[in-house]
Amino acid sequence: MFLTSSLARQTAETMWDRGGTTAYKTNRKGAYYFSCSSHGGFVISAKALSAAEYEAISKFVTPEILSVYVDNETDNVLLAFHPFRRNSGKLRGYGPAGYRIVEEEIFLLEEDCDWALAVKFAGIMTKDMKPEAADKTFFNWFDEENPAVVARKKVAEARKNGDSDLIVAASGLGDGLVKVWAADEKTYIVRGYDRACDEFGTPWLSRCKVVELENA
Repeated sequence: MFLTSSLARQTAETMWDRGGTTAYKTNRKGAYYFSCSSHGGFVISAKALSAAEYEAISKFVTPEILSVYVDNETDNVLLAFHPFRRNSGKLRGYGPAGYRIVEEEIFLLEEDCDWALAVKFAGIMTKDMKPEAADKTFFNWFDEENPAVVARKKVAEARKNGDSDLIVAASGLGDGLVKVWAADEKTYIVRGYDRACDEFGTPWLSRCKVVELENA
């Protein structure tokens, strides 16, 4: 396992900004939690997880790759590149046979919702985290028995596929007219936009009356 607290902190700060970072101790070696200036969350080495824990978490979050340059003779870490490193680096005085590159998977689980995966599926937590709170967060964000979760996945898929029915932006024009932009990048003038949203608050073009297609 090459993920150290220092490298985990660098990764967290690149993701969630530097300045006033606070580190919180977790109950698992290779698992770190940081609160950074704009956001925060877990940075966890995949090697800190069992096969079952890895499989459960990776169903919801894709791991990133940490590239580590290791001295072939001493096994010391010479250089490491976390997935979001902004600056390049060079190894001086080493030929191709002098070091090897080892790739290590890491999970970045942000503090709004992904953190719950570490608690629920691996029991990884800081002292202030509660399994009950993780269960609630998981239900609200990931559990497909929750209709709101299913609806969010439907919207994400519609946006990804450029669904012509999904409204992604709107601007009032007055006199009951609204200009809307659909996920297929077409623009419409519609009436009845106040009835466009479904029960989960997502607006759909089919719920409006199209007056004009601006960029036919």
